[in-house]
Amino acid sequence: MKQNQLAENWFLGFIDWAARTRWMMALVILTCLGVGGWGFYAYYGPQFEWIGTANWFVFPFVPDCPLFVYLFAFVVIGKYVGVESPTFTAFVALGNIKYGVWTVFVLLYYFDNFFGGAGAEAWFRGVILALHVGMVPLGILLWRSLPSLRPVPIAAVLGALLVYDYFDYFFTLDYQVYPVGLPNHRSVYAPYTWQELGLVPWFTIAESFLLAGGLYVLNATTSRRVIERGVPAATPAPRP
Repeated sequence: MKQNQLAENWFLGFIDWAARTRWMMALVILTCLGVGGWGFYAYYGPQFEWIGTANWFVFPFVPDCPLFVYLFAFVVIGKYVGVESPTFTAFVALGNIKYGVWTVFVLLYYFDNFFGGAGAEAWFRGVILALHVGMVPLGILLWRSLPSLRPVPIAAVLGALLVYDYFDYFFTLDYQVYPVGLPNHRSVYAPYTWQELGLVPWFTIAESFLLAGGLYVLNATTSRRVIERGVPAATPAPRP
């Protein structure tokens, strides 16, 4: 992207500035670790306890948002020390965008359940919504650092996202893997069928396909433009 084009887009310009500013990235990483740690402990801790160690193999598929903000921190640290995988970075980038948007969708889809209570509770849900909106720039930041990926790695990223979708909605009804409890609707620990969740499962699956498809299209477009300019398509993007 040309410098004048970048200057015209303040949002992408800010993301690029943050990516190359060490103190800002340190602040972002500390925020991710703090907020993500709270999510692991306060929101998913009881769920892990309820699922039980007998079903330990589902644990990686339960805490979507805290997991991906932690993975963001680890990917960025890895970049600084020279250890990175473009495919894994793409997975973390799309995961942050996906679950940030997903949480906003769920909160608004069940608006009365989440925001229909007392003022303090509604205010807290508003903070939760804002924090998850913040996951989207994290994903964009990683996305913009990616080199061009071939179709096979992109398909692998899509497959990984779909595995998470499968565990969230279709794996079992014996215990709750789906990571949300709806106030005034039974309990956070009561399993929901995919039919009970209405549009939510299909929105989630559509996100996986749209994000992976968007990555493929943008990569193909970028590679075509690079080739037309006579620059090798495999040239990696600068590290943040």
